[in-house]
Amino acid sequence: MTEPTTTPPAPPDGMTRASWTYQGRRLTSDGKLAHYWTDPAGERRIFAKDLTASSWNRARPGARYLVWANDTQARLSGDYVPVFQGMVDDPAQITEWEAADRAAAAEARLIKEAKGALGHDYLAEHLEPLRAQYARSNRDGQAALLGLVIQTITSRRGRA
Repeated sequence: MTEPTTTPPAPPDGMTRASWTYQGRRLTSDGKLAHYWTDPAGERRIFAKDLTASSWNRARPGARYLVWANDTQARLSGDYVPVFQGMVDDPAQITEWEAADRAAAAEARLIKEAKGALGHDYLAEHLEPLRAQYARSNRDGQAALLGLVIQTITSRRGRA
């Protein structure tokens, strides 16, 4: 009896295998979670795609993976799922990445809850006049407007 064999997938065009380190999730400017990686050159790579359906979605910050990549992209799913290689040998760095990952997840959850409670339309409607004023202002005016908004929303005046 012969063993069944499987042929590994061909490498994606222009890609090679490289060892990347998973840093965890962070919030993007639009309030969504993205996955942060460091490539062998120390460059940060950001993937905003929801990877929860992937078999490696429980990657721990500090985990090193062998991935198919080139200068502009990586394959992180399908036939090209990253292969676990071990953990970074820097407990302090791993702790920092884990804390940032948990903080980002908590902040994303709070943003989602706030949008649900207030409704996205409520915020957009009430912020539109400020957004329009900001767009009409020069840099000094924009800085002044942002300062005024921050001072106003953080002021204790009028609170019980």
